[in-house]
Amino acid sequence: MNWFRKKKDVEPTTVIEFQPQACTHTWQDFPWYIEDQYSGETSEVWIKEPYVCIHCGERKDEILCHRRTSGMSHNDHMQRLKDWAEEYKDHIKPRPIVEDMIYDMKYVDRERLQKFRNYKLGEDKNVPCLRVSRLEPKKN
Repeated sequence: MNWFRKKKDVEPTTVIEFQPQACTHTWQDFPWYIEDQYSGETSEVWIKEPYVCIHCGERKDEILCHRRTSGMSHNDHMQRLKDWAEEYKDHIKPRPIVEDMIYDMKYVDRERLQKFRNYKLGEDKNVPCLRVSRLEPKKN
């Protein structure tokens, strides 16, 4: 027996690589938000609208409006922010609220949570109630 001898008649292993399929995005839009920057008498203000894919969670923020002005005081910059917020008040939300909406969409399954609540409260008639302890009286 040749235990330590290499086998010469073994064919090389073929490796097949599978490429993940690209997501065919279905985008959900969210409320607009304002971003601003003020530095050295230069004012920049953006209005952005985020889009998030409902399948893979990819996000892209589209710029709806952008203004850059040099030689502007900080008070004028703040007034521009107030004016834009008032002008587009039906569309603009504070950024933390928009971010929370996006995270909720990505991470929270509201339908599943509601089903669990119904089950826990005994409102789901398709699932029998489970007794937690033998010491509890049996409900008929």
